[in-house]
Parts: sequence; C-alpha cells; structure tokens
Amino acid sequence: MSEATLLKLKPVIYPYVKGGVALMILAAIGYFALSQFLHIARGKLSQFVSSSIIAQAEQGAIYLSVFLVFAGSVWLAVGILQRNAYSYLLTNRRIIVKRTLLSQGTRSIPYERISDVLVSQTWMGRLLNYGDVVCVTMSGYGILDHERYKSAGYVRELDSVPNPKKVADFVLAQKGAPSR
Repeated sequence: MSEATLLKLKPVIYPYVKGGVALMILAAIGYFALSQFLHIARGKLSQFVSSSIIAQAEQGAIYLSVFLVFAGSVWLAVGILQRNAYSYLLTNRRIIVKRTLLSQGTRSIPYERISDVLVSQTWMGRLLNYGDVVCVTMSGYGILDHERYKSAGYVRELDSVPNPKKVADFVLAQKGAPSR
C-alpha cells in the first residue's frame, strides 16, 4: 500500500502574532490617552507650562506611537513567517513535520514507534481550541525532551495545531490504539 496524506495541518496564527498585535494596540491606546491628557493640559496648564513644551510632548507621543506600531508590525511579520515555515502531514504511515524558513528540515515519526500521545494547551489554547500534540516514542522522546525543546524554540512535533484533542485521537486511530 502506498503512502497517502490523510491530513495536512499548519499551526494556528494567534500564538505567533499575539505580541505584535498587543504592541500595536498598546501604541493606539497610549497615543489616544496621551493626546487627551495633552489636550486637557493645554487648556488647564497653559499659564504654568509653555505651549512649545506641550507641542513637543505631542510630537514625542506621535514618534513613540509610530515606533511602537512599526515594532509591532515587524513582530507580526516575523510571527507570520515563523508560522508559515511549519507544516504537518499526517499520512497513513507516519507523521511528517516540515520546516522551511531559513533552513529546511523534515522530521518523520512512524506510527508504530509512537507509544503515547500527549496534548498540551495553555489557558488561551483551551479558549481558542489550539495546542501542542506531543508524540511520545518508545525511546521516551517526547516526555523528557518536550520542555527542553519548547524553551529552546524548536519544533515540538505538532505545535499550536487547531483541535489538538481531535488530532491526538487521529494519531491514535492511525496507530490502531483506542481513542481518548
């Protein structure tokens, strides 16, 4: 029987771009709050503070906001590139993890070598229904190395996949083990 791709997955976008989006929202809120403060200050403190100082503060608020939006945009772009660098193929024989950003790499895990499947979700992952699926092999890879790889930023099998419990059940079904 030839190998056939049964399921193709990409990581969900949210975990990769949340920092950039948060930075841009912070820039917008900060600019709005500072401009309102300076507008009030212009009227109430005009006898104590020169208008040129308030104008310089307004200009500084604009520069800071533009910088934060730029930094957030760069963070967002890098996150999208990182997310698009990974793809996960679940075939009828194995799991294939492909990475294609600056360097290319492929990792393959045959179903017969998988002894257990772990699902790891953060509170945000539970809320938005995504998480990591860790395939534990008979050699113990997956349990011992999962946290080390996670902290180093390496791929950890199926990272940030949608519906991780269904993906884990799919892997177990392909292996021939009972679902969760």
